[in-house]
Amino acid sequence: MNHLASGEYRPGDSILHSLDSAIKLICFLLLLLAALTTDTPAGYTGMLLFTAALAYLAGLDAKHALSTVRKLWWLIILVLLSNFAFYAPEETFGAWWIFTPSYTGFFKGLSIALRIAVILVLANILSATSSSLKLLGAVETVLSPLRLLNIPVERFLMSLELSARLIPAIHEDAAIIRRCQMSRGVNFAAKGFFNKAETAYPLLLPVLISSF
Repeated sequence: MNHLASGEYRPGDSILHSLDSAIKLICFLLLLLAALTTDTPAGYTGMLLFTAALAYLAGLDAKHALSTVRKLWWLIILVLLSNFAFYAPEETFGAWWIFTPSYTGFFKGLSIALRIAVILVLANILSATSSSLKLLGAVETVLSPLRLLNIPVERFLMSLELSARLIPAIHEDAAIIRRCQMSRGVNFAAKGFFNKAETAYPLLLPVLISSF
């Protein structure tokens, strides 16, 4: 299973795998709400410990549970630094140009970064323990009361189903195109922002053309 990408279903017989997908989706939404509203050190500690326990119950090691976090590390760092540099300018300990760093901003950015990381891990656990078809069925179950309000739930579910079927196909095409471009000499391991931007073009353009 090590070759599976983050966000993909990982077959298993854990407690979370056997749990009904609708229940898992509802619990995920409740945990999402808890992560967004937690604002105390004890709350953050409990949230991190509970998320780690869920990853253990799902049979995911740290590498797989944090795979999405590792891919989006730049976003988390950006959120942390932007809050540190601009939040609470009246409490800054040393303004410079447009930057007003403060300890309050640092802790605010750290709290938001922790929330993002926990939400990403929870989403990874949900997708790793539930197949896309079961998740679609869970979404239908959760949204079914909206039919009483004459909301076209079926159209929304059809869009989700098409997206769920299209994303793996795009991922597979991207992997094939990446190998082809590497055989032509494109260095996707190049470091630096501008080098990475330059190597992204020969990958993104063929993927977009093949998708549409």
